[in-house]
Amino acid sequence: MADDRWLTLTPQYSDGTPHLHMAYRLVVTATAHENVDPAIFVYLQLPPEAEAAQSARFDHIASPSDLEDIPVGAPLPDATERFFRLDSVDLVLRSADERAEVWDDIVADARLLVQALENIDVVVADTPTTIAFGE
Repeated sequence: MADDRWLTLTPQYSDGTPHLHMAYRLVVTATAHENVDPAIFVYLQLPPEAEAAQSARFDHIASPSDLEDIPVGAPLPDATERFFRLDSVDLVLRSADERAEVWDDIVADARLLVQALENIDVVVADTPTTIAFGE
């Protein structure tokens, strides 16, 4: 069953800027997939007030329940927690080492997600319970 569920993450990166203003960019996109929703990157809309100028911050890699509960593209208008999911993330980091560490973390978390999705597909029968009127 593991061959039926997979996700390909494609990184792009910059070599950074020199000297005082060190900055390294990492863009990761879910470029191919099977039986995995590619919108695994969870963002938090900031600020939460609808009338304020808004921006979004990458928060985490989705869990299986996040894939069910968090909308793709934009948060629900009436949601208390203003999360949404996208199929890519664009980060600016302080060093090449941090960029490599973040890439490794993203890959590890995505691997855990795919494994968790595989695990929840394995269901085991339990003892039936009968409910009757008057009991």
